[in-house]
Amino acid sequence: MSLGVIDHPYISDPWYTTAIISWFSEIPVLKDGFPWINIGAFLRGFHFSTIAPEGVEATTLLDVYYGSYGLCFIASFFLLRAWQRKGSFRVRKVHLYDMVLVYMIGMLAGAKLGYVLFYNWEYYSQYPSQILTNWSGMASHGTMIGVVIAIWIWARKQKLNYWHVMDHLALCAPFGGLFIRSANFLNGELYGKPVDEDFPLAMHFPMRDDRGQQLYVDKAGQVYAGHFYEGGQELETPYFVKSEAKTEYREMESFIKMNLPIGKPDATKQEPQEKVIAARIAKPSKGDEASVELTTADGDPMVVDEAGNFYAVKRYQENTEKDGKPHTILGNYAEPVEFDGEYEFYQYKLPTRMPLESSESQEFITAQRLMTGPVHPSQLYQGFMTGVVLLVLLLLIRRKAKRVGVIFGSFLLIYGGGRILTEYFRQQDYQRADGIFQYISMGQILSICLITAGAVIFLRQRKQGALISELPNADQLRDAARERARAAGKLKDDAGESSVAAEDSAPSDEPSDKPKDEKSAD
Repeated sequence: MSLGVIDHPYISDPWYTTAIISWFSEIPVLKDGFPWINIGAFLRGFHFSTIAPEGVEATTLLDVYYGSYGLCFIASFFLLRAWQRKGSFRVRKVHLYDMVLVYMIGMLAGAKLGYVLFYNWEYYSQYPSQILTNWSGMASHGTMIGVVIAIWIWARKQKLNYWHVMDHLALCAPFGGLFIRSANFLNGELYGKPVDEDFPLAMHFPMRDDRGQQLYVDKAGQVYAGHFYEGGQELETPYFVKSEAKTEYREMESFIKMNLPIGKPDATKQEPQEKVIAARIAKPSKGDEASVELTTADGDPMVVDEAGNFYAVKRYQENTEKDGKPHTILGNYAEPVEFDGEYEFYQYKLPTRMPLESSESQEFITAQRLMTGPVHPSQLYQGFMTGVVLLVLLLLIRRKAKRVGVIFGSFLLIYGGGRILTEYFRQQDYQRADGIFQYISMGQILSICLITAGAVIFLRQRKQGALISELPNADQLRDAARERARAAGKLKDDAGESSVAAEDSAPSDEPSDKPKDEKSAD
């Protein structure tokens, strides 16, 4: 492996996790007597960016992927609120809360259904129950379709100018490109095509198939994907089936790694403890025999680092006090040893089908997990293009736009063009790699449709779209809502006893129809 190729943290850091908030407790939470829950143990069970100890089951409450959607919605709300208060976004305050909620529903539903329809219909048409699982995927083009439909229905009902609303949501879309693609990178998914080792940004990523399953390879070169089965209400040990994933890979040397201090830790020392990341090693096996871990004469497991230095993994125990009570610290450390024999990296022993309740014997294979060769970090390319570049260009267009729909049409054109360009660096989807997809990706096909729609909208709205300066402001929208309520018999008198009047009880939040507001709207 070239020293210039960067390993994704999932490969190089055994403590790396994308869980932001998780819950696990090594202390029993339930107890006899009132209260039945140990409150202290329950609260201490919340952890931030922490991997649960071996043997302790953890529940992830928030990870970086879904956190990226949350950041997108929060940033969008505050940006829209700022424009609404300034008067350039001509809606009422109450509309913002409803609009962001509709935006969220359309975005999430469209992203999920878009992935199912555009990228993996063959599988999910047979297993529809899998659509709502975490690994069923999300599609950005589906997001746009979902938002377009949801906002169209909502804007018609609220008597708002649809194109004006879509213009401002388009200005928020780059946050999705920036945050969500960054989460894809942190998750080690949607990586790029092979690149030369000397390329400055070349990286290695752990490999997954089209359903996000981890990939492994046996000594014969057969690739397997890990699948989880349900045992009762919990996910149990995975079983492994042959995979048809077509991609270049290399064996993930030193996948089963340990991050160890060199020498027994000493709490009295002020200097930070030197550490080493090393891989478990085993005796060379024959055929499909399971790996037998190499140990020292004292029975300590052996590991090797990338420089070829060998260590024995020692166990230590330190008895101390915590909060006035006896406390025991257990841990591992590395002790350098000499070794000149043959070895191989420790491999998994994997069942090849779902474990059976019958007495029929189970088949096993020995395999290593896979990682890619040097590839482009295409998630970062797409995050920069559809996040930073797109936002800058749309803000420049917003300063010149005088008619509604121009910004939204420009968004479709720029996003579609940027997506087509960056798709040339992205690894082709496994399930869309044959036939026409050998020459063009599904993302590029859908982006061509976006560019076509964007061109039509841009040309039409630039000439026929309503002038932004002539749109009703928040006060006028409120008055119109009162008139509709009065006509429908929901408003008794001008004093405004309906919820329409109560919704905008803080006039300072609603911009008045002054000339300076009309200038800022352009």
